[in-house]
Amino acid sequence: MNRAPRPGWEARLVELGIELPNTPVPAGNYLLGVVRDNLLFVSGQTWNDGRNPIVVGAVPAEVSIDRARLAARHCALACLAEVRASL
Repeated sequence: MNRAPRPGWEARLVELGIELPNTPVPAGNYLLGVVRDNLLFVSGQTWNDGRNPIVVGAVPAEVSIDRARLAARHCALACLAEVRASL
């Protein structure tokens, strides 16, 4: 989804060279985010290939710290993408 950056946090992401992923199309009966009392709730952020998790296991016994950091970064960017789509 390419759109002109908004002032503030989206402009800062552009400055940092960070591109948000596309938000998924809901495969069931759910919303990307829900606003209640001026709060936005999003959930279900995973690093997956569309169907299956890419990283599974305990850190550092089964998953390296670097791989876990990469997965956490992806999840955080997916969450920000859902915030943008929901608002």
